Amino acid sequence: MVPARALYAITTWVWDDDYEKEGLQEPEIYDDKAAANTAARHLMRRLADRLNPFGDRDEYNFEDNLDDEGLYRGQLEGGPHGRIAVEMCVYKVALNKASTRETAKRPLDNAKYAWAGENGADHDDGEEEGEEEEPKKPNKKAKPAPKKTSIKAGLSHTNRKSMPRGTPNSLAGVRLLFTGTFSSMDRTTSVATAKKFGADVVRRLEDTDYVVVGERAGPKKLQVMNELELETVTEAEFLAMLREGVGEDKRQRMANKRTADDEERPQTPPRPAKVARTAKGRGKRSR
Repeated sequence: MVPARALYAITTWVWDDDYEKEGLQEPEIYDDKAAANTAARHLMRRLADRLNPFGDRDEYNFEDNLDDEGLYRGQLEGGPHGRIAVEMCVYKVALNKASTRETAKRPLDNAKYAWAGENGADHDDGEEEGEEEEPKKPNKKAKPAPKKTSIKAGLSHTNRKSMPRGTPNSLAGVRLLFTGTFSSMDRTTSVATAKKFGADVVRRLEDTDYVVVGERAGPKKLQVMNELELETVTEAEFLAMLREGVGEDKRQRMANKRTADDEERPQTPPRPAKVARTAKGRGKRSR
């Protein structure tokens, strides 16, 4: 008897405030276990970058594990939301001629059960199935069931956080960088708020005027901030800046820091003048 062919499916579940990114992702299929495990680790890093476009990977905790069968089981926790952002598993799929399509569905079903506990639903495989009950006759006088409400619509009122209020252009010309998690706003809201009130949101610590530091900031980033002697503000101070603006003394320090940074930056040597080619092939230096 010919042994059944085995494939390996990477199944991923993402939690995010952007509902276009959230949910069960399209699986990736590999014909080699080691290749699937390696691809899963790389995929986890790419998801960290995608879910935190204005931060870095240091804000996440990566849990890369293997189960008893040597299959990848991973979790991505932390980042701008301060909670589990990604669950990822590699499942072995046994293919055969009789039920190839049905067997291929199992990793997705298993993934749903594996993360059902996060949404308050438990799946107990140990319960024994009893005898099927006879269907009850419909009650003609029964009222129609209410329409189902979308889960996404219900979550939109609880997960999303409103944008803080402030004075127009209160952050004009200020370069900000956010790190860690915040109680009054998520990362998407904080970036949108800063831009709305005139700030430039940057990604490099070297380019920032102020770093807005929340809880669970990455230790590596905090170390670099101390080495560069960057100015930091708390979440409460950032909200105060939205209302009151940035004082003249702070703007003067910002200008002095930018001038010092420009002086320390190595000067780029000028490019040599281009040589124009003539019809005879001789070069004539352009003025």
